[in-house]
Amino acid sequence: MIDWKKHFDHIYCIHYLPYKDRYKKCLEELERVGIRDSGIFSWKITWDSPIFDKLYEVCHTAPSLGCMKVGFAHYMCIKEAYELGFERILMLENDNVFLKDLDRLQEIVDNTPDSNIVLYDKIPAVNAHYEVAVVKDKINDDFIDIGKNFYVMANCYALDRKGMEHVIKNQENRLSVSDHYLRFCRTALEAPGLTRAAAITSIAIQNPRFAYESENEKLRKEHAGINSNIDDYKRIKVKFDDYNQ
Repeated sequence: MIDWKKHFDHIYCIHYLPYKDRYKKCLEELERVGIRDSGIFSWKITWDSPIFDKLYEVCHTAPSLGCMKVGFAHYMCIKEAYELGFERILMLENDNVFLKDLDRLQEIVDNTPDSNIVLYDKIPAVNAHYEVAVVKDKINDDFIDIGKNFYVMANCYALDRKGMEHVIKNQENRLSVSDHYLRFCRTALEAPGLTRAAAITSIAIQNPRFAYESENEKLRKEHAGINSNIDDYKRIKVKFDDYNQ
C-alpha cells in the first residue's frame, strides 16, 4: 500500500453535499488507494447557502456560482493547512478516480519533484507546445517543469508552504477558483522563484461518468452531456480504461 505519510502531512478532499453518488464512490476509491485510513485525511464539505449567492453578486471572479463554492472550499483547506504548519498537502475532489495499477500510482507519487506546486491531474491540454515540453522540460520520467507556460487547471494537486502562500495571497478577498493560481496567471501576483511541475501520466482524473450520471435529478439535468474535461483528457490522449471509473 502507498505510504502517503511519506510525501504529505495532510490530504484534503472537497465534497459538495448534494452529490451522494459521488460520496459513495469516493469513499470506495479512497479506501482502495489507502488514503481513507492513512491517518492524515479529512473531508471539506461545501454546500448550498444564501451567503454564497450574495457573495457571488458582489464578487464575479469565478466562472460560475458552483465554481466559487468549490474554490472557497479549496481556499479554506489551504489556509487551514498553512496555519497548522503543514509542510506539504495533497488536494482532491470527490470525483477523482485513481490509476487502477497501484504499483504505477506509487511509482509516480514516489517520483514527485520538490516543486512548490505539483499538478497530478490534467497536465497541459491547451498549450500548443505540450508535446515539446514532455521531451524538453522533463524533470524525471514522470514529471515536467511547466514554468511560466499557460497550463490548464487541476483538481488533484500538491502544495508546499510556498505554494500555499501563493494561493492564499491571491485568493484573499477574491473568492475565485483556487486552482486557477496553480498555473501561471497574468492576473496573479507571482511569488518570486515559484516552481511548478505536472505529472506526465495523471495519478487521478475526474471520473467522466459523473458528467452524465447522478442520483439527484436536478444535478443530472445540469450536467447532462457537459464535461469539457473529457475533451481535454482526449486531447492529451488519456487512457480512460487505466482509471478506476
